[in-house]
Amino acid sequence: MKRLFERFRATRGKPVTVTSTVTIRSLDRAWTAFVKRWNLEGREAFETMLKKREADHARLSVGELAGQVCRLSWDQDRRCCIAHFEDGCPHCRELGVARPDREEWRRTVETVPVTEVERDVIGRYQRALDEARRAGRARPQRDPSPVRGPPRTPPRSPEHQRGGRHEAPSYPA
Repeated sequence: MKRLFERFRATRGKPVTVTSTVTIRSLDRAWTAFVKRWNLEGREAFETMLKKREADHARLSVGELAGQVCRLSWDQDRRCCIAHFEDGCPHCRELGVARPDREEWRRTVETVPVTEVERDVIGRYQRALDEARRAGRARPQRDPSPVRGPPRTPPRSPEHQRGGRHEAPSYPA
């Protein structure tokens, strides 16, 4: 059960130990929710869901995709990967590889061209990275849908409409 809990938390990018942001209390609540879900769904359904979630995580997680990009680059005998060139790959950094500049990266790719499989994984990595970077920013306001029309808000009173009076009303004495 403990190993399943670790796998389940990993698909959400969450630790299973106490850190500066994860308390014993929050881990206890997460464990309780995990056990309740296990009891409700049953072993087979839970493990099926977990395998699907792990596959989705590997397919969509920026960190997992960066790892795939890195492995594919090293398999092609490049001395670093495009993730390291663009953002600084943890694996390449761990090996002490300096980040290449634009010209050095261009020469590397000319020497060992990017394969079609790499191109696919790099595309998914860059889309996931762009989405993660956009997630923190405010989204632009869109015009209301022509199907739904404007939002339903009560009309303003004539006194509060644009260009209307802005002073307090006077009442007869």
